[in-house]
Amino acid sequence: MGKKKSVSNKSDLEKDLLEVQETIKSPINFSLSAVKYKNAKQKTLAKTIKEKDITFITGPAGTGKSYISIYSALELLRKGDGIQKLIFIYPTEEDDGEALGFMPGDESEKLMPWARADLYTMEKIFDSCGKKGKDVVQGLLAQGIIEIHPTLWLRGLTIDNSVVIISECQNLGKDNLLKAITRIGENTKIIINGDQYQISAKGIKRGKRISGLQYAIEHLGELDEIGVVEFSIEDIIRNPLISKILAHWDPDVYGDLT
Repeated sequence: MGKKKSVSNKSDLEKDLLEVQETIKSPINFSLSAVKYKNAKQKTLAKTIKEKDITFITGPAGTGKSYISIYSALELLRKGDGIQKLIFIYPTEEDDGEALGFMPGDESEKLMPWARADLYTMEKIFDSCGKKGKDVVQGLLAQGIIEIHPTLWLRGLTIDNSVVIISECQNLGKDNLLKAITRIGENTKIIINGDQYQISAKGIKRGKRISGLQYAIEHLGELDEIGVVEFSIEDIIRNPLISKILAHWDPDVYGDLT
């Protein structure tokens, strides 16, 4: 009886060990439903992210640029090919100039005001697959497969085997955006997302610094490894009222997007 019990315990132990080893080999375990593109520009964006090393995206709110960016990043992560992490990076200059260090909580908690929209979008993507999106996202965060950092975190780093999404890049100055995109290492893609007409960084708004997003689009767009996708007011799909609001709010600005 004792021997049988010992053999049974050993078998259970080996089974548990194999499960742990498989988890280590393939920690990324989630499914995605096929995305339904709502306009031609969204399909172009997904194709560009797949084919290029760095993709710059700009355009007004409500075009789905963040949704397609995050979906494409998750698809790259799920398929593997050496991609091990999805890293979200945020400029942390607020309208009131509040410094990140003076906000309560650890780094992740401090960044939640910036990250919340992207995490919510990710939850919606998983919800559409019949999963509990919030649980899936929290699980990926807990495993370290998804990371959230401020731009300061990038200093001196080489980022390998990752998809990096840098959001709100209209608020990154020229020099800081250069520092960010030159962190790219082996088997890594960087997705740069922003709206040139929603700048909140005081230095850029006042003309003291150059917006890195616009500068990069103008100077790097012709490189073979870099893609640029620009959405217009006509690409808004969230609610048709948004197009009307923007066109009437500032015709001199948003009129140029039509």
